[in-house]
Amino acid sequence: MSQLLSRRRRDVAISSRVCSPHKVSSSYYGAPGGWCRLSRGKLMMLSSVMGACRARTWKLLMVAVLATACWGVVAVAAPSARADTAPPSGTPATVSADPLPTVQQNGVIWAQVTVGNTVYAAGKFTQTWPAGTTNTAANYTARSNLLAYDITTGSLTAFNFALDQQALAIAASPDGSKLYVGGDFTNVNGVARNHFATFDIGSTQPNGGVLDPNIKPNFSGEVGAIAPSSDGSTVFVGGNFVNVNTVGRLRLAAVSASNGNLLTWAPKADDNQVTAMVVTPDNSEVVIGGRFSSLNGVPTPGLGAVRTSDGTSVPYAVAATIRDYTTPGSKAPNGAGIESLTTDGTQVYGSGYSYNEGNFEGSFGVEPNSGKINFVNDCHGDTYDVYPVGKVLYTVSHVHECTATGDFPDTNPRVNWHANAWTTNPTGTNVGPDDYGWNYNGVPDSSLLQWYPKLTIGTFTHQNQAAWSVTGNSKYIALGGEFPAANGVAQQGIVRYAISSSAPNKVGPTPAASLTPSATSTTNGRAQVSWKATWDQDNANLTYNVLRDGGSTPVYSVTQASNFWQLPSLGFTDTGLAPGSSHTYKIQVVDPSGNKVGSSVSAPVTISGTGPPPPAAPVAAFTSSCSTLTCTFDASGSSGTAISSYAWNFGDGKSGSGKTTADSYATGGSYTVTLTVTTSDGQQNSVSHTVAPTAPRNPTDPYATDAFNRTVSSGWGNADTGGAWTPTASTTSLSVGSGSGALKMSAPGSNPGAYLAGVSTTDASTTVNITTNGAPTGNGTYLDVLGRRVSSNTDYRGRVILAPNGSVTLALIAINGGAATTLKSATLAGVTYTPGNQLQVQLAVSGTSPTTLRMRAWPVGTTQPAWQLTASDSATTLQTNGSVGLAGYLPGNATTAPVTMLVNTFSTGPSGG
Repeated sequence: MSQLLSRRRRDVAISSRVCSPHKVSSSYYGAPGGWCRLSRGKLMMLSSVMGACRARTWKLLMVAVLATACWGVVAVAAPSARADTAPPSGTPATVSADPLPTVQQNGVIWAQVTVGNTVYAAGKFTQTWPAGTTNTAANYTARSNLLAYDITTGSLTAFNFALDQQALAIAASPDGSKLYVGGDFTNVNGVARNHFATFDIGSTQPNGGVLDPNIKPNFSGEVGAIAPSSDGSTVFVGGNFVNVNTVGRLRLAAVSASNGNLLTWAPKADDNQVTAMVVTPDNSEVVIGGRFSSLNGVPTPGLGAVRTSDGTSVPYAVAATIRDYTTPGSKAPNGAGIESLTTDGTQVYGSGYSYNEGNFEGSFGVEPNSGKINFVNDCHGDTYDVYPVGKVLYTVSHVHECTATGDFPDTNPRVNWHANAWTTNPTGTNVGPDDYGWNYNGVPDSSLLQWYPKLTIGTFTHQNQAAWSVTGNSKYIALGGEFPAANGVAQQGIVRYAISSSAPNKVGPTPAASLTPSATSTTNGRAQVSWKATWDQDNANLTYNVLRDGGSTPVYSVTQASNFWQLPSLGFTDTGLAPGSSHTYKIQVVDPSGNKVGSSVSAPVTISGTGPPPPAAPVAAFTSSCSTLTCTFDASGSSGTAISSYAWNFGDGKSGSGKTTADSYATGGSYTVTLTVTTSDGQQNSVSHTVAPTAPRNPTDPYATDAFNRTVSSGWGNADTGGAWTPTASTTSLSVGSGSGALKMSAPGSNPGAYLAGVSTTDASTTVNITTNGAPTGNGTYLDVLGRRVSSNTDYRGRVILAPNGSVTLALIAINGGAATTLKSATLAGVTYTPGNQLQVQLAVSGTSPTTLRMRAWPVGTTQPAWQLTASDSATTLQTNGSVGLAGYLPGNATTAPVTMLVNTFSTGPSGG
């Protein structure tokens, strides 16, 4: 479960035909016109259309094609690496593009949040109806501006509360027990709740939830953003209000999660509304986005950060680059702002919009506390929401041009894409300035992945948009908005997509007239066949089978990467044909799921009987060498008397040409590289070898991280980085869900654990956030952080002992061949533990002969202390590389079982000395 899904606020009406000297509004291109952007809920007719729009010059991506004399055609500037449901090694998989049947609604969904398998959706609507049925009264189930549905089935749940006006922001408490909703409403089921309501949604609540009777702060105006603290104690709120409970609060406030009391936290968004907020994973800062130009009296261009403790501003580096704010006094429809903010525990992600102001419309990822840029994707077309799942960042928008990131150009007529997927890690750099004059040249960007679901533009808001929000879990992604159809099938306002193992996988290659091959014959006994590639919404690599004379067995097959804007020309030479004979050809395209599309049949070709005899068949051969992510290839060892072309498939979705060539891979991994050599008369031969590029490691980068944002019923699966978790006991004691890894100690003496075998080092600093679901008994509850695991009975570890009286004891331990030696221990002064609260624990193990061990623990949200324990050891068997991990232990005299230890975040990297 994402910690936060508070959203931007959608203005109900817009202008589409207004242009300015700065740029044509990408936000409103092609809308019906006549309305301009105002504060939400307001409409104003434009009295005139402003001037003519300046022309745009688009940088088009050119696709070069190498064509041999006998049509051995190979695309040499093929699409760059693209993920999909069956991506190349080292590239993350996306959900499929198959729209899944989901409950429908008659208005707009502004924001969503997922708790377990339930999605809670906030917006402006009055009725719902089941998937596959029509929008008629006979099928209606009333829901007023708030609903919930099962993300695994798409069915509406019993959760039912009527809000008198639209809901705009929604978030869940970290433990998933409470739901916070904000917006324009002033009552819930007829009970006064001014712009903010809390629902208890624990599993024991009837009908999926109850309105909390005690938490009812009175906000004077719209609530547009909600961010619960990571420890669950506080709810931070933003919007367009000026007081709470009649106490002055300028667009920002905080209330107690336990009783709703207004807290003293009172930063100020000085001149415009707050539309997005997120609390950093360590609970020390609130990152704030909106349309404001000033925060706490300091110029802040729509994006800044303040302390959770007192609301004072802290520097946030990304704000020096992304400057999306609305100038005070600016007239509608002009404006800009940050549309969304969220975190996966490792980065803060966000998005923006711009209309004649600001300088950004895409998505970004930054370091949570400093705001240091990890990537910025300079795409044109407002981006409304983002949602990270593992290594994929899903976005909803109306993007139409991404040449700055090396991706698709604008088209005429324009095509808008309303949902996309990107990697969460940087893979290249932007090129600038773009045609708006925004210059992100050299700023890291991430990779656009092969996921292009099609949504039909809706009419409810008159904004010419489709999806406004995105949420999900490890298996499903759900979009909410105002679209009436998905992939051309009626599915109004909500739609789900699933990972390949849970999807129908029926979206196949796109039919295209250009697939129909042409065939010629100019050489004795040979036909040259050529055609143009097509593309697939969720698969980059497609296999093209050439069928001769109506046959079903291919005479040639080739796999080629493509996307909707890069469609390489392909071809092959059919040999051994009788001179004077006539043949036809057809192309069959197959995606990795087996979906097929066929071309029309070519015109007949009569085979030539003239020309010189063909040269001897070639033999392809090559050698390779890799230095970090760059591999070089040499085909000089290939033999053949008339080799005219060398075509390379690098296994990452990219292609190349030439006797010698090179490829820079986006990520490390194992890739199958194929060389195809072609002679002047079209004879071909191919050979494949595997290469294994490795990513260069920054000395300060972590070895492994895990935010546990997935669902695993038995075991812990794979960490976000660092490889697979290996259980030390039964996998049934381990599970992952709701943003935590669980170590279940089912009985006294239980000792579950897991380690990352992919980490091997003598220098590791490991940090975890932990909590338990029950009070300690007997000798307490133990958590061991394994800092150097050499073998199953030999390691260095740091132990946290949670005692029944609330005290916390730390111990540094060396285990040598099963014999444990406590190097040092101490009970922490001033630190107490209560079940449900989180402790942050850090263990550093570095050096050899001696090895130095350091440890500290502190409540999440408080200041990190100095090292509380330090020891050294030189046991011979431990002076070598080891892995890292975690273990729990329930002593034999415990009187309560089971007890579950929950790990919310895990990170390990160099100790820094």
